Amino acid sequence: MSLVKSVSLVNNELDTNGFVTTDAINYVTDKHGSVVDVNSVKRSADRISEKTPGRYVVTYRYGKASGKVAVTVRSDVNEGISKADAKLGKGGNVGKTWFPHELAFRSNYNAQVSSHTYVGTDKHGKKTAKLTTKFYEPNSFSLLEGSQETNVRGNV
Repeated sequence: MSLVKSVSLVNNELDTNGFVTTDAINYVTDKHGSVVDVNSVKRSADRISEKTPGRYVVTYRYGKASGKVAVTVRSDVNEGISKADAKLGKGGNVGKTWFPHELAFRSNYNAQVSSHTYVGTDKHGKKTAKLTTKFYEPNSFSLLEGSQETNVRGNV
C-alpha cells in the first residue's frame, strides 16, 4: 500500500463534502501485485471536514498492510486570498503542445511509435532548449479489468 505522507488543507467554512480520505491513497496491490480498488481499503474516517481546523490522523488497512496519514486543516480562513497587483511580463515564444487524440480512446496503451521533439526559444527567437520525448500510458500495468484505476488517461 502506498499512501501520501501528509495532507494539508485550507480552512473552508463553506465546505459541504469534506476531504475524501481515499484521495490519500496512491495505490494498493494484493499479494500477487495486482492493483486493488481503493474502496476495498478500510479507513478510520471516510471524510475530514475542512470547516474545523486541526490535525487528524487517518489509519488505512488492507489485509496485513496498514499505514497512517496526517491530515491538517489549517486555521487561516483567508489563506490564499490576496489582491492581484502583478503586471504581466514579456516572455519568449510559447511552444505548441502535443495531445495524443489518436490514443485517447484506444483500447491498448503502448508507447508511441515515434518520439516528439519540442524546441524552446528566447524572446529574440534564438533556440535555447530542445526536448525529445516518447509518451507512454502507464495504466497497462496489472490493473483489474473494469476497475476505477483503468480509467487513467493521458499520463505522460
